Amino acid sequence: MRDELVQAAEELLAERGSVEQVPVAEIVRRVGVTAPVLYQHFADKDALFVAVHARRMDDFRDALRRAGRRTTSPLESLGRRGRAYIRYATTKPDTYVALFMTPRSLPDEFFDDPSMRALTAFDDLVGNIRACIDTGEIPAADPEVLARVVWAQVHGLASLLITVPEIARTAAERSALVERLVAAITAGLVAGTPASR
Repeated sequence: MRDELVQAAEELLAERGSVEQVPVAEIVRRVGVTAPVLYQHFADKDALFVAVHARRMDDFRDALRRAGRRTTSPLESLGRRGRAYIRYATTKPDTYVALFMTPRSLPDEFFDDPSMRALTAFDDLVGNIRACIDTGEIPAADPEVLARVVWAQVHGLASLLITVPEIARTAAERSALVERLVAAITAGLVAGTPASR
């Protein structure tokens, strides 16, 4: 029953675009149960949507991990992960918006929450950057700070491609934009620019 409720909530979220537009009454109606049944499995509506986001986050994290495993160079892996991040965002915009572009999609204490860091693949990103430092591909710096800088840059382009698609009108323009961003991030990390320290 729990999985059915999560599935129904996820479907309605995709249809409506925001958690606020998905009433509990409609979730339980879709599953064919009553609200008390939902509350046997979840403390409240927010808890249900945490489960929805967690399931989506698994898919997101796995896509990045698959992309990063295709090379032995940590720096190349970082570029592949960045491309996969943007590809995921632009091919699954409803999911991406729900995960990273809605209020409260991540808890305020995100950076202090080990389970959320792992679930979102942020710790994978930190580990990837640490490997770049360990192999000498980029100069030594705080990998946590570098991860935040890289995430901000990749998320920025992903968000623009979703909200302002005119920034790249064709697949070729989009691909060129992504490649320039990856090249700029890589060059900044290799050079050890002030923004990446």
